[in-house]
Amino acid sequence: TGKLNRLTGLQKLPRISRMLKLIFTFALTCFAWIFFRANSTGDAFEIIKKIFRPEGSVFYPNPSLMLYSTLSIFFLVLFELKKEYFPGRFILLNHRSPAVRMASYSALIIAILLIGRLNGAQFIYFQF
Repeated sequence: TGKLNRLTGLQKLPRISRMLKLIFTFALTCFAWIFFRANSTGDAFEIIKKIFRPEGSVFYPNPSLMLYSTLSIFFLVLFELKKEYFPGRFILLNHRSPAVRMASYSALIIAILLIGRLNGAQFIYFQF
């Protein structure tokens, strides 16, 4: 990495260098997981081929799934920003007022019932 940093000039920018290393490590790990998750080596290579030569339909047959995923990621990022920059503020689930707490719990339960997959088909360890 020292030679690469000198070639690209990244030794002058250690934060960007570290960020790029993290992104590369994440991408390499995700790529390696293809072989762990695929049913066979042939399936793994077929998945890799489809990644680099996308043909056919989109991976999400239902557009609402993409919308729910995007909204979920948005709310998670918003929650983390709130936790980092506004600690102790905007607390709804632990609010002093019982009415605010009950409304927060009710909204959370309704969101889980509307958006959640409750049929058990998506259990993470279903193939083990």
